[in-house]
Amino acid sequence: MVLATVGLRTAQSIAAEIADITRSDSSGSPVRHAGINPRVEQSGNVKKHGKLKKGGPRCPETFCTTSEREDSMMPPALARTKAMEQTILCAGRQSTVAELSSSTIGFDQPVSMTALINAAARAQECERPDPLVRDVHAKSLAGDKGRELLERFGKFFTTIEAVRAKFFDDSICKAVSEGIRQIVMLGAGLDARPYRLSCLGRRILWVDVDYEPVLLYKGRVLQNAKPLCEVVNVGKDIRDADLAQVLAEGGVNLGLSILWVAEGVFQYLKEPEVEDILARLRASSAPGSEIIFNAQNKANLVRTQHNAKMLDLLDELGTPWTFTTESPADLLDRHGFDPKIVFLGHAQAHYGRLPWPPSDSPATGFPCEWLATGHVKG
Repeated sequence: MVLATVGLRTAQSIAAEIADITRSDSSGSPVRHAGINPRVEQSGNVKKHGKLKKGGPRCPETFCTTSEREDSMMPPALARTKAMEQTILCAGRQSTVAELSSSTIGFDQPVSMTALINAAARAQECERPDPLVRDVHAKSLAGDKGRELLERFGKFFTTIEAVRAKFFDDSICKAVSEGIRQIVMLGAGLDARPYRLSCLGRRILWVDVDYEPVLLYKGRVLQNAKPLCEVVNVGKDIRDADLAQVLAEGGVNLGLSILWVAEGVFQYLKEPEVEDILARLRASSAPGSEIIFNAQNKANLVRTQHNAKMLDLLDELGTPWTFTTESPADLLDRHGFDPKIVFLGHAQAHYGRLPWPPSDSPATGFPCEWLATGHVKG
């Protein structure tokens, strides 16, 4: 595993510095070490960059890869690093894995609390004899807080989460089978697909993008888990204009096709923010790239017996749903993607688990959660 962590400096500058530190060791064997998302197997010497500030590590952008690269997407200097201790370099500081594990890492954005609820729902789904999603890490990721919030969300949410997650699982594996090798998860939360999807392999680069405290927490919980593919964590707000540049510095090859995944994200944003994100994703997408996201229609914001508890709790958490669309196909089309749209309850997204029969089109005026897939035009 090769670690690349970037704060205010670029990946290339840190790579050069690390190369200087380790040049005296000529054995050339790869290093397995970790920080934010670790499976730790390391020792050695690292040049000191100062002390960790009180309160835990804070990096504007953080990258951490968790398996060896077998292709040219990782910057060469980073791929040659070895014999480093368990260290994260953050904006000119360093912190050890032990310090991270003992620190209290909280979520500084209200929307991040929903990640705990989603994990709790996946854990509850795993208790069924016939789960749609098998996530052995979900219970630990959710913790007591996630389970408490899920109880207030209402039981029906677990079914919705399971059906949606299964659709995304199938869509991701389909893209991989068709040749996608880079997957960027926007607003990743506590998703653990790199640790559970058997369709992923060592030649797949999986990038989680979310607020840094979320990624630090997830890394602490999963530090002894082994990913099935390479994982890069990017501590970044997906609304930031320089996201593509940061991804490129972290090893994403923007000249190759990318699968962009936004699960349970857009409903918390404003319409101009969603439009801007889609425009920037299209501008950063090579031929063959795809996007998958879910979105709500306006009727889903009207309280019913199924969603009233959920919407009330979201308001209480300060994370109300704000973005809706009546035509995700038009949304994708005007941003340069060929759309394919289904919805929860469609024959392709039902799995025999929803309390209504599958249908080919949503009922007019009724709540609808869209499941949208787009392929780059041209």
